Amino acid sequence: MASNTKPKPAPTAVMAYLSERTSEKGRQYFVGWGGHCKFLLFRTDKLDKFDNPVWTLNVQQCEPKLGTFHKAADNDTAPEAPPPAAQADFDDGIGF
Repeated sequence: MASNTKPKPAPTAVMAYLSERTSEKGRQYFVGWGGHCKFLLFRTDKLDKFDNPVWTLNVQQCEPKLGTFHKAADNDTAPEAPPPAAQADFDDGIGF
């Protein structure tokens, strides 16, 4: 006899907080921090086999900087918004 119960969803975890930005050339991208890493997510000009846009995620390991990381809230409330991060601080070499 088959069971009608649905499987439980896999647990999730927040890996990073990203802020949406717009470059001087008008391209949208996301930048932020997660742990000891800085993240840059940007849309490429490529499409996948289903004609969906392809995004590239770059990760740069960084030394911790005072005030750039988030600590967990004590009472299950959402953490504060991430601090602003300048695109120029990210050594990505993509040339927006």
